[in-house]
Amino acid sequence: MEVYSIDPNDSNSNRSYSYLRCNLNSMKDNGIPVSKIARVRLKFYYSGTVPGSLSQFVVPTFDVRILDGSPAWDESTITWNNNLLGLGTSVGTFTPGLYTQAQIDVTSQVKNRLTAADPKSVTFAIDEPASTKNLSFFGSREGVSSPEAMPYLEFEYVPDQPISYAPEIDTYLRGGSFAEQTYGTQTTMTMKDAFQNEFERDVFLQFKVANLAGRTSVRQATLQLYVTNREQNATIPFTVRGEWNVYDATYWEPRLNWAKYRSNPTNPPWRVTGTATQNGIVELDVTDWLNDRLSQSKSVFSFMIIGTASNGQPINRGLDFATKENADLAKRPQLIIVP
Repeated sequence: MEVYSIDPNDSNSNRSYSYLRCNLNSMKDNGIPVSKIARVRLKFYYSGTVPGSLSQFVVPTFDVRILDGSPAWDESTITWNNNLLGLGTSVGTFTPGLYTQAQIDVTSQVKNRLTAADPKSVTFAIDEPASTKNLSFFGSREGVSSPEAMPYLEFEYVPDQPISYAPEIDTYLRGGSFAEQTYGTQTTMTMKDAFQNEFERDVFLQFKVANLAGRTSVRQATLQLYVTNREQNATIPFTVRGEWNVYDATYWEPRLNWAKYRSNPTNPPWRVTGTATQNGIVELDVTDWLNDRLSQSKSVFSFMIIGTASNGQPINRGLDFATKENADLAKRPQLIIVP
């Protein structure tokens, strides 16, 4: 937001305007349609007025005007002689309280600008219409000591409803003499960090996401799991890591095992840690991993859940999660996305 108060000494000592400009291209590029905008308010901080007449002073009433189109101006060169006020129309008036944040609704005006072919920016002017010789002050982005005193446009959106996806594949892989065994039809899947492959178990999940064609990011993505059992009721740390591997779900879920799994490199591309302290729902923020894959036009997302060592030593405790085959729908794994 650019703010500049024209010096009243430029040519007319009784008049002064403040201009504010906000870049709208970033709003148009964020993927949120104009129809989702519920409200837009212009907010700015009023710090006081030097009155033109001490005997008759009252708090001024100000007029806020929106300027037509996207006028080109620069805060370092604008003066009284090239001011822009004649280009605009009033959007409302306000009488602020001292040292308070003033606001005015500009929803329809900003939405109209956002639907223009090339919105670029929106410019507002603050004017005191009465000839009072008052000199009033508003916070600017360069001269404030707190964020609340800066001028800005506040957008409120109609919230998107989360979209939930069930896994295509949810299973676990066990090493050692169990390396050829498959577990894709079980109602639970076990993770265990052990001293030997014979007892090691890793969980694999794969989700296919629809309805996000063309998007390169989402606002939030959460992997929701349900812990059904913790060996010896222990507190068990675990790591969820992003996997590049993608499998044909119909063929591979009943066949995927430790021996057939194509392991990721030693350093996985992304990971997040969690801790199971009790049975029930656990949620992991996987937004960064989804956005990384979406930026590469991917629509299938894989995760591996492995044990997290403590002081370099395996915990050697099993952790069971419900699978999509679990009879209780509320316990099944979900990938929950807020677009």
